[in-house]
Amino acid sequence: TNQWSEANRGNYYSDTSPGCVDANKDNICDEARIIQGNPTEIDYYPIKDPTKPPRTAIPPSKACVKPIDGMTLTQSTDLCPGTYHLPKGIQIDARKLPFTLDCKGATITGYDVLSAINGSVTNWTAFYNKHSYAGIEVYTPFYIKTSRKGTGKIEIKNCNITKYLAGMQIGQEKNLDIHSNEISECNDGIIMWDARGDIHDNEIHNNYFVGINVGLSNQMNIFKNYIHDNQIWYSYKWFDGEQWHTAGACPGHGILMFRSEQSTIERNKIERICLDGIQLYLDKLITTKFNELKDTHWRGIYMQESKNMQVTDNTIELNHIVSIQLSNNTNVLIKENNLYINPHISEPIDDAGQNIKWNDALSGNYYSDTSPTCPDKNKDTFCDTQRPIRGTTNSIDQKPMKYTVKKVI
Repeated sequence: TNQWSEANRGNYYSDTSPGCVDANKDNICDEARIIQGNPTEIDYYPIKDPTKPPRTAIPPSKACVKPIDGMTLTQSTDLCPGTYHLPKGIQIDARKLPFTLDCKGATITGYDVLSAINGSVTNWTAFYNKHSYAGIEVYTPFYIKTSRKGTGKIEIKNCNITKYLAGMQIGQEKNLDIHSNEISECNDGIIMWDARGDIHDNEIHNNYFVGINVGLSNQMNIFKNYIHDNQIWYSYKWFDGEQWHTAGACPGHGILMFRSEQSTIERNKIERICLDGIQLYLDKLITTKFNELKDTHWRGIYMQESKNMQVTDNTIELNHIVSIQLSNNTNVLIKENNLYINPHISEPIDDAGQNIKWNDALSGNYYSDTSPTCPDKNKDTFCDTQRPIRGTTNSIDQKPMKYTVKKVI
């Protein structure tokens, strides 16, 4: 890749430089120059007037980029505000760290993803010739990572992304900071695999499948995201070997984490989701705490075949099925959760577990169907009667709380 600027100074272009905007009068055009024929090469410091010397007392500002379809960014970039139709999205090839993509509130839009998820696409090669999988994809080839310069994080912020199979897709990166983005009308909001870092303060809504989908990852911190309205029904086609059928689906989840370890899911607000607010599958050492889940149509938190887990201080308000459901887990502590439930409809369920504790020595959980009216003769704020948990594990909350725990979001 060629370099088109150095020491905060690029080149003069007779077709654009004379008339370019230079709002801060630093003799650098406010808009970067994408080199024609090679969208991986960008002059971030195009010169407005070559007769003027460079400003040295205060370094000139790096120009923003108006993205073009399918471009690859190899160094930190600010997008110019605006709306851009980019069916093939943007790829980040972070060859030098730290790397920051600041969209500055810009919106990138893709395509109608429904045809790709409902069975209408029959020629995937043609589909991917026109479209990318993700709006923003972080992918740096391994042979470049081994010679990557610098240290620090990959940061993506202030992006509005809509209408892709994945709003963001990131794999095999170990120091991520994904925040302050809005992602909507995608199949998945954010997909990560073999990753490490932070996903926080994003709004992810009106997507078809999962808000945040994390797999095979370690030391992920997912916090203070607002995930809502993943409850879109659509029709899809399926073939039984003899004939095609049409059915309806609403597969929306809030957060899905699988085969991951040593991670935290906390202080997220998740509401109006078709299926599970938070689903944990084949995980280890995950702490789920201080989340607020409301109006998920299937389960608030679902955990399956996971080990050494903690579920604490969450508030779950459901009118539908199950507040917390466990299946075949080992060494799980569930305490100080506010469970607002309809009796016999959204009670917690615990099946086939080993060493599942619904309380520790200090406290258990609050159950809206029994806690308010339970006896508490010694006024210690705990119900005098234990709370049995439905399911084959035969778990018991030995210290159900009479009063709710303070919410922290």
